[in-house]
Amino acid sequence: MVDVKREAAVYQQMCREAGVAIARPFPPLTNYARITIGTMDEMRKALPLMIPLLSAPAKTSAQAALGRTGAAFDALALDIYSC
Repeated sequence: MVDVKREAAVYQQMCREAGVAIARPFPPLTNYARITIGTMDEMRKALPLMIPLLSAPAKTSAQAALGRTGAAFDALALDIYSC
């Protein structure tokens, strides 16, 4: 189990978008992801994709679900709350 410093489901989605599959979240460990070690060749391909995702700013689950971050997400949130 690896502490991904964000909701595991969000990190799982980020990895999937980068072409790497990791296991499902394991509540109540909501910030931990189960990462199974594959073959050496698979790990050589996966690690360069996964490490930058760990250092990227964390998205909330709402941002991840909408696929929006930063100003685009803030503008959408303002539209929703101003209605």
